[in-house]
Amino acid sequence: MIEIRVHTDLKDPELVEIWDRLSGALERGGLFATRLWVETWSAHFGAELKVAAAVGHTDQGPVGVAPLFATPGRELVLPVNFLSPRGQFVTGRGYANGFTNALLRHFRGQGSRFRLQGVSVGSPTLTALESEARGAGYLLHARPGRVSPFIRIEGSWEDYVEGRSRKVTHEWERKMRKLERAGDVRVVRFERGMDTAALTDQFIAVEGRSWKESAGTSIAARGVGAFYRELSAALAAADSLLPFWLELDGRVIAFLYGAVHNGTYYAMKTSYDEGFSGLSPGVRLFHEAVRHTFGAGLARFDFLGERAPWKDRWANGWLEHVNVRLYPDTVSGRAAHLIDSRLKPLVRRARDRRATL
Repeated sequence: MIEIRVHTDLKDPELVEIWDRLSGALERGGLFATRLWVETWSAHFGAELKVAAAVGHTDQGPVGVAPLFATPGRELVLPVNFLSPRGQFVTGRGYANGFTNALLRHFRGQGSRFRLQGVSVGSPTLTALESEARGAGYLLHARPGRVSPFIRIEGSWEDYVEGRSRKVTHEWERKMRKLERAGDVRVVRFERGMDTAALTDQFIAVEGRSWKESAGTSIAARGVGAFYRELSAALAAADSLLPFWLELDGRVIAFLYGAVHNGTYYAMKTSYDEGFSGLSPGVRLFHEAVRHTFGAGLARFDFLGERAPWKDRWANGWLEHVNVRLYPDTVSGRAAHLIDSRLKPLVRRARDRRATL
């Protein structure tokens, strides 16, 4: 029997102790379900949300944490947005289904709905939701989400490069030679003791000279500089922060903001000074970063975001995600499920057909 207890304060000592104890049981990677990430995310994006972190307990101790938040519309959500692309539960090994069933039954008694975005296909979280929803009194509707490229790190760096097409590797080599001819090129990576605030500000400045600034998607344009500064300090304190940046004649012209957790390198943010676009600085930057992950004995280099041709040239795997909605199996819940799963898709298809005429 698993008992669910809900915590409304992320700094509740009991929740902190349990979450940290279970951290080793996360799905591969799992950065976005760690207490470090969720607390930082909540401080900047949780103003309109109420913490509803659910913990599962057995006679042998805690077996799971669901980092949930309640919206003003009384939906339960995971801490997922444009900066936090993936959601999941934290469960002890072998407890994913039991914890999920108990969790759903607990909130079913309150008539709660769930909107869980960015759940990885094949993950214990999604498998458990699909297996347990009906028995726990919920109707499930899942829609395809983003597809994120990644590099499965197997064998040596040389084996990996050999596995790329000659067309791709020749293009990389040509672009890196062109960059070398432009001046003194150096790729630097973060080391313990570096000033994280100054470094983050430098990255923000570089991105301010990129196409993302005019597109409104840069750190400054979105007003999330404070989030990155706080995150950098927290990740550095946990020995997880690992950005890389490229210098040309001593000037930073491109960066990759990333972190290592549970054997995965997360490439969270990258950009370059548009004035140097003709030198393709990203090729050399990623060449060094990916090579480092092979030498460091990691298992995966995760690009996180949507597919793009340049990412696919590096990738040898693609992780699919779905956005899950759960409705209590009641009259109102069945009606909402019907609208979202059947009627809205029909309307979208009809609209799309009209647009092609």
